[in-house]
Amino acid sequence: MTQVTQLVVPIPLMRQARNLQLAIIDLAKKRDLKPEQFRAHLNAIDMLAREAHDLITIQEDTRSLAQNRMLWACLHDVSSQVVWYGKKLDPESWKHIFSASLKGQETVPGINGGFVVLGQSTSKMRVSEMRDLITLIHAFGAEQNVRFSDESARAAEWAGRFGRTA
Repeated sequence: MTQVTQLVVPIPLMRQARNLQLAIIDLAKKRDLKPEQFRAHLNAIDMLAREAHDLITIQEDTRSLAQNRMLWACLHDVSSQVVWYGKKLDPESWKHIFSASLKGQETVPGINGGFVVLGQSTSKMRVSEMRDLITLIHAFGAEQNVRFSDESARAAEWAGRFGRTA
């Protein structure tokens, strides 16, 4: 499988990147440069690369709406079938439990007592993180004898099919 990435390059930066590429090719072809000329070329290339590095971002896409539907189907199934430490939890609570488990997140004391989990919003998760979250929910569900709905089963099938990113 190929990993989904997004490359954001503003138009002026594309010109800079092309100039950087041409400078590297030009430098590779020149064999008769004096050491100080070679260093000057490298410094110019380094400056272009630093500017380009600050503006180019490569990132995996965030989760899709289809993944979100699959997630909520899984959470509803777990919520309706699992009693957790003597309590029936709603799907939103299960989402916090699973995302905290996936991310190894931290808990802090609440203002009025109790504890608060410092977590990550699932809407900001990347495709691979959402895949891992759905896989985690299904593994937990299997341990708890949860019978997953058709939508949840599709989520597990999807996670299995796209289980590894390249």
